[in-house]
Amino acid sequence: MLGLSACTNISTGNNKADQDEFKLDYLSESRHSPPINITKSQPIVSQGSTRFSTRASLRSWGRAATMDKDPGIIPFLQQALALRYREMLNTYLQQAPPWFQAHMGSTDLEEICPVVYQVLQEKNSSSIYGTTTSKKLSSERQHDSYKPILPHQIFAKTCEDDMSRAFWLEGEPGSGKTLLCCRILSEWVSYHSYNYTNSPLNTRIGEFQVLFYVPLREVRGSLSRFLMRELIPKRSILSRMKPANVWKCLNLLGNSMLLVLDGLDDVTDEDLLKEIQDVLNGQMFPQSMVLVTSTSRPPHCEKVNSWMNRGPVRKYLVNGMDWTQIQCCIRRYFTGRKFRNETRMAEILSDRHDLCALASNPFMCLLLCSVFEEVGDVPVSNAELYLCLIRSLIYQNGLIKVDTNSGSPCKDNSIPPKYRKALEDFGKLALHKFSEIRVHYSESEVLDYCQNTDIIKCGVLTKWKGFFRKTAKKSTGHHPLTIFHPSLNTFLAAYYLATTVNYPAMLRREMQFLPGIEGLQMCQVRPDNMAFSVVELLMELLQKNSFSVFSTLSLLDISMNYLLALLRAAGFYETNLSAVCSIMRSLKHVSINVGSEWVSELKQVLSSDHCPFESLEVVIKPGYSLSRLIEGLCLNESIHSVKFSSVPGQDWSGVEVNLICGQLLQLLSEKKLKCLEISMTCLEDKEHSRFQAVVDSLCFLLSKQIPLQKLVLDMDLTSPQVIQLASFIKCHEFIDVLHLPHLGCGPEGLRAIAELLYSKPFLSLSLAGTWRSVNAEDDMDIVVEPVPLNSPFHIGTMSSLTKGGFSSLPRGPLNGSIKSPSIRRKKMSHLTENDKRNSDSALFQRNFLPLPICDQPNHELDGFHSIFSVLRFGDSACNLKSLNIGKCVLGWEDVICLGETIRKTTCLDTLRMEGMKLCDVLPVLLGLQENTSLKMLDLSSPHVVIGDDALQLACQSLAKNHTLRLLSLQGWTFYIEEERSLESVQTLFRSTKLQDLDLTGVRVHISSSSKSKSPGNSSNSDKSSAASSLEKKCAKEVKQKEKMASSRLGKKPSISSVMSLGLGLKKICPDLSFLRIGGMQVELGKSQVWRSMDIVAQLLPFVDKGKITHLDVSIDKNDSNFTIEDKVVMKTMKLIGQNFPKLQRLVCQHWRMKLSEKSCKELGKYLQGLDSLSGISLDHCVVTCESAGLPNKRIDHLLTSSVLSSVKCLSDFSWANFDPLQMPQLARALCDHHSVVPTLGGLTVKLDQVPLAAIKLLISNSLAKNNSSGVVIEYAGNHSVLVKKLKEKSDHLMHKLKRLL
Repeated sequence: MLGLSACTNISTGNNKADQDEFKLDYLSESRHSPPINITKSQPIVSQGSTRFSTRASLRSWGRAATMDKDPGIIPFLQQALALRYREMLNTYLQQAPPWFQAHMGSTDLEEICPVVYQVLQEKNSSSIYGTTTSKKLSSERQHDSYKPILPHQIFAKTCEDDMSRAFWLEGEPGSGKTLLCCRILSEWVSYHSYNYTNSPLNTRIGEFQVLFYVPLREVRGSLSRFLMRELIPKRSILSRMKPANVWKCLNLLGNSMLLVLDGLDDVTDEDLLKEIQDVLNGQMFPQSMVLVTSTSRPPHCEKVNSWMNRGPVRKYLVNGMDWTQIQCCIRRYFTGRKFRNETRMAEILSDRHDLCALASNPFMCLLLCSVFEEVGDVPVSNAELYLCLIRSLIYQNGLIKVDTNSGSPCKDNSIPPKYRKALEDFGKLALHKFSEIRVHYSESEVLDYCQNTDIIKCGVLTKWKGFFRKTAKKSTGHHPLTIFHPSLNTFLAAYYLATTVNYPAMLRREMQFLPGIEGLQMCQVRPDNMAFSVVELLMELLQKNSFSVFSTLSLLDISMNYLLALLRAAGFYETNLSAVCSIMRSLKHVSINVGSEWVSELKQVLSSDHCPFESLEVVIKPGYSLSRLIEGLCLNESIHSVKFSSVPGQDWSGVEVNLICGQLLQLLSEKKLKCLEISMTCLEDKEHSRFQAVVDSLCFLLSKQIPLQKLVLDMDLTSPQVIQLASFIKCHEFIDVLHLPHLGCGPEGLRAIAELLYSKPFLSLSLAGTWRSVNAEDDMDIVVEPVPLNSPFHIGTMSSLTKGGFSSLPRGPLNGSIKSPSIRRKKMSHLTENDKRNSDSALFQRNFLPLPICDQPNHELDGFHSIFSVLRFGDSACNLKSLNIGKCVLGWEDVICLGETIRKTTCLDTLRMEGMKLCDVLPVLLGLQENTSLKMLDLSSPHVVIGDDALQLACQSLAKNHTLRLLSLQGWTFYIEEERSLESVQTLFRSTKLQDLDLTGVRVHISSSSKSKSPGNSSNSDKSSAASSLEKKCAKEVKQKEKMASSRLGKKPSISSVMSLGLGLKKICPDLSFLRIGGMQVELGKSQVWRSMDIVAQLLPFVDKGKITHLDVSIDKNDSNFTIEDKVVMKTMKLIGQNFPKLQRLVCQHWRMKLSEKSCKELGKYLQGLDSLSGISLDHCVVTCESAGLPNKRIDHLLTSSVLSSVKCLSDFSWANFDPLQMPQLARALCDHHSVVPTLGGLTVKLDQVPLAAIKLLISNSLAKNNSSGVVIEYAGNHSVLVKKLKEKSDHLMHKLKRLL
């Protein structure tokens, strides 16, 4: 390869004439600067043996170099580059401030060169920034994520097969990337200028024959042109050799040439970026080595990642000086001074990571030493620290008076007003350019904002002379200025914002320049968030006046954790606490993790008189104290409910449990709580005895008659613990609500609860999820005994208990709030005809079952028997009103005993049995026929599949009950194959007194070949088609109903024709007010599927429409392929508007509508007649239309505008997942809504799952469109906004005036 042999031993030589001719030839086109010594160990006179022999060799070089393989070009180019780089290094070191040179003296590059870390794992590459002490970096090195190396090791081969040609050096602005490049240049110059055989300069850097250093900030035009004009001597080389031949020679060097591209972030020219891309992907200098420097922030890191195509890429991080270098700088500063306390200074830096990150910059390190010398310490507040640093910087530049005795600044050492104004003006510039992460500014920009150059005199900005550009040819306005340290941008931006706090509108407008301001809405506080850094410094500057900043914020702008973080920075002044509590006024409940770093701040909020919270949840962890929260709660007067919960699986020691007990005693002794909830569980069943101390503490507090009304203990209590607790609750006067979920006790514990019910009046008892009621001496395993064959209920339970499964349709979750059972159950496969007959419900082959009667001799020892038997005695023995046994594991004797209890109880009015099976709930349904007290029955469960026989029994029992007002059958699945089942349902609907019927998520399957079953014969041969029998009996009624149905929504035989059998066209459910059929589906055979809107249309003739106040016609959220056409939507809304005059709330969730714009605008007209309609829910609805170029254009705002303009008394409107792009149109619709009544509190609009940025845009657009109507929109928290009118027009004008100011 060309020039390899000639380059290996090159030196400057001892021939004076040769060197003089070379220097004159080169320096004629460049600036001359005296040479400097780069390294102390560098010899003064070279001992090299190879040199340019004669003057003639240089003169003849031009003619010989026209040949491609002439080796003379490379040595000559080395000499040229060496002289150029010496001049550059001399220029670079001379640009240090004079006071830095005065304190440090002569400084080598090695002393201040930053540390380089090789990235071994890409995962945590950014966690190293801003960390210089040994703690964090040592932990990273333990995980082999980073490896500290020397600069010359960047290019060292890691193995023999190492083919790396691309090297990426990244670091934050000001971390020393350019300084490291200068160090590499220094080593290369020293290697090729002196003999390396007996010196430590024999490194990989010196093996590069040619090194091109390109500061990209100074490149104007193309990269190749820059190399030819600035780095290759024009008269010595380009005048004697064609550029193409020079380029060819350079390409032949291969990996012996290194190209350093410094500062990719400073490139804005697209042509230059394309040329850099060609270099990085190997199209230019394909075999050479390339080192590129940039920051780690997008889009620069993304560019490097996508452009590097030179094989494996090695990545390195620059992190400033290391701890050894910082200590060296401290010693150099304090050497020869009266005040010598470098040990204390080093201790302060080692204790504070933020200070150590600043000290990694050599200039900032000396300023910190200067502040320590002046003040005697380093300020704790970052804002005060930066003020001291700037004051010291001004003092170092000779702009502050000096005390002649001490040599330090005078005591009145505040920043002069002249320079304060310069700092404020430049802070505005820094704020407006903050998103660009500026380090360099032009002189014209500074003059535009500051009107003068005082900021340069302060030393905040320094003039950068540049390596190559000649200042004489550049205009003054474009002269580059470099900020002293990048962190000053953050502080000065906050310094400027502090001057705008008296003008809220101006402050909000200026804060919009902060990048990442939306990140303040996140739950987790990120200290590296740029907007948070500025606002935090602003709060530290303002201190007790920070309330003016808080008053401009809301929960729409900032999350609770960020709010507490800013409160810490501002200080716990009364005005600040009042402003923070005002922001949180919409939060009635708050949850805090005891391990959070914001516990102290929340404690201050809790102890404030302005605290708005009513309930608090504390997530406790082992090893964390509750003392601070307890102190705040004891001083609080608004919170009346507290919950302590823990994450399952945590290891609680006895000492930690005793510590919590002590803090619990302190809280309940000093705080008058109405509700206490404790949830502490272990994964090991036998470890729950370790919480005995908690039970003892509660018993002690109950003996003191604390005013506790509700007690919730989710601790898997054992029998002795339940017995102990019940004995103390029995003597307590105030507790009337007791919830003990997930009990694992035996029958003794349940009997203790039964005795408690017998002796003390309770309003509510919850045993949800109780999983064991067997003998306490047995093992902890769950035991469910099979049903005896001689039991009248064995038919309905044998299938599930013997086969180990349950009957349920294989479908997804329901629309409602049904939760999965606590015991995991098997899912049934797709049902076939044979499977239906083997299910729980299909095995009920009797038309009559006896009333449930408890087998007392065999069941009286069971714990549930004791509780259920107490409820049978009524008001004379028990006054319990509500019982929750949802998801409990009940045996067959338990459910029969419960059925008898339902028959005989006279006190119970609410029963919840969520997540149960048919065999569990059927005895309860049978017992309802004799019940005289129950008003609410919740049987929600996705695990119930009921057939004809079981349905007929259930309907017969419910029809005989006259007290039930609310019935929930969420998630049930009905299979109807017989005509008698329909007759039973009709009989139930005629006689029931239900006011609230919840059929959310119900599936009804009506077979197309339904059979008519006679009581005495069950053979299939005697069964006839239900459809044919209907035609024979009620032909006229069916035809009439078909016409009515076809005129509404359907054209085929409808449900109404089926339901009209035997009714005589009478009304059903005469007292029904709440009809919830969201997600309900009725399948007629295999061809027709009716959804909620179709069902409503068919039930209209049989429902007392004047009494319906709540209507839910939502669509199943899993039915994503179903789209409602234009005509169907219009007809459905027309039916609702014409037939439900007293409707107060309409729910139409998960509708996927395809409407025209004209239909959207006219849809609201059908709701004009609903004068009582106050709430509409359109959550997760999607409205699309066909338009040119946009086949599925969303037009949610048109439907919203139509509804808002038509409904007169609307006070609650909800639309989750509303299109964020239509917020301006929504703002216009809300502002034009003239029917808002001030006395009713305005209109609340709930926008769940809509980004807070979109809601913020909604409010800003509403302010811009605010008109004479006086409608204002305010954020109410929890993704809700409040639309209201100002009471008087004068108030409205004042409101507009304040907004303008």
